[in-house]
Amino acid sequence: MNQPSCSFREPMVNYLTKARRSIIHLHLEAFSESGDMAVFLQELNRHFPADSTDPATRQYRLKFAQLLMSKTRTQRYLDERWLPHRSSTLSDLTDLAWKVAQQFPDVLLDKIGTNDWSDVDIVLRHLNTAMSLCLREYFRDRSECTEQDILEFAHFADTQSLPSQLF
Repeated sequence: MNQPSCSFREPMVNYLTKARRSIIHLHLEAFSESGDMAVFLQELNRHFPADSTDPATRQYRLKFAQLLMSKTRTQRYLDERWLPHRSSTLSDLTDLAWKVAQQFPDVLLDKIGTNDWSDVDIVLRHLNTAMSLCLREYFRDRSECTEQDILEFAHFADTQSLPSQLF
């Protein structure tokens, strides 16, 4: 899996960057309706940390700080820039997710217990979804994957309502 593990990085970074931006826009949209700035700022700090030295992150934070200064400016930004493109942006995310998924082996669970599992684990960690966290937790110390393991995993994943329950 050495080749695929390298090839997933660019699509993964591209996906995560666009997903984080979309999440912030969705939270901005919710903020414009609720006025709950605390939730918006929490998500902004989570996806674009204040202590980041990355110029793109700093610029993004500045843009949103300026938007938050005026409810009218926020609404105009949403009406003119975000809302008309929301569907296409989310559709683009789906396409990017498929590009990442195409880098996975045909049967991801066949890599359990092999040297390639560490590469799969990196991908799952970067995805940072409830399902990827469940996969990492459940198969962390396993040496193979049987049909019974898959059934038990399905039950395990079904019982996890929050990723934080895994750790």
